[in-house]
Amino acid sequence: MQPDPATAAKLLILGSARSGTSWLGKAFDSHPEVIYRHEPDTALPGDGLPPVCDAEALLRFAPPAISYIESMAAVRALRSVGRPPLFRKRYHPAVQHLIRLSLIAALHAIGKSRLGGRDATRNIQVPDFVALTSPRLRLIVIKSIDFVDRAGLFARTVPGLRVILLLRDPRAVVALRLRGMQAGKFAADQVPESLVELGPARRRGLTIGQFRELPLAVQIAWDWLTVNEIATDGISGCTNARIVRYREIVEAPEPTLRGLFDFAGLPWVEETEKFIRTSRNANTRGRYYGVYRNRDFEQHAESWEDVVGTEEARQICDLVKDSVPGRLVT
Repeated sequence: MQPDPATAAKLLILGSARSGTSWLGKAFDSHPEVIYRHEPDTALPGDGLPPVCDAEALLRFAPPAISYIESMAAVRALRSVGRPPLFRKRYHPAVQHLIRLSLIAALHAIGKSRLGGRDATRNIQVPDFVALTSPRLRLIVIKSIDFVDRAGLFARTVPGLRVILLLRDPRAVVALRLRGMQAGKFAADQVPESLVELGPARRRGLTIGQFRELPLAVQIAWDWLTVNEIATDGISGCTNARIVRYREIVEAPEPTLRGLFDFAGLPWVEETEKFIRTSRNANTRGRYYGVYRNRDFEQHAESWEDVVGTEEARQICDLVKDSVPGRLVT
């Protein structure tokens, strides 16, 4: 199947929760000829897509994988298109841009009010004011944290798709998720016990009983290892897939992003340079799910010692050290 030449190219950004995918997604969104979809898979069922496929399965699951990517590209729910910051686009005349900003702001305000709560507006559809097949649109960027282990399936079956897998030190990922629990961002971090049935856990002899006895920090590390090892195995040898370490983005954001823009077929723009400066020079450390950080951000971007104990950190390192993603980031 050949991609429709009139359809904008697509980029899929994948990474475990708390890996920095929101910042990377917004860096791409800062380009004035990009449409960005923030975690549209949360509103779409995709359970029928397997994480591991042999050659025969790839042929069988190619049609639903292609359809699923197209469905995510078409999501216009407030939760996916209204995440700040919002950027001016070249395909939007000034009036359209202001109308869209006003609509998004009004929906957010209603969601925060007593008129029905956040869930009352988060799935309301927001117009793009541009067709996804428009020649004014260069790239559709889709960001997901739930389908990391499907990286190989998407990279190998969806025509024209490029895939970026973002990897972050699992100790830092664990720490951020634990801090989120402590701050009440979510009630509890439920790590799926079903991971013991997948290849990474089975190869290492993990049983359900052993898993249940592990500290939560190490359970989260198992989750990180499972999805990322399946992902790195799946995209191995794919020229349309790229692995990026979070450390590279922190230490050299502009050179790293320039390389990723080139990989995605995007020209470099001043708007992205501005986003890099403003997002790393804010007057605050920013919201838990935000993309703005202060100038000291680089010093503590990979910190974990305040919530992950020395023994747990050792167990995490021992767990991931023999894996491709573990060797890349620890």
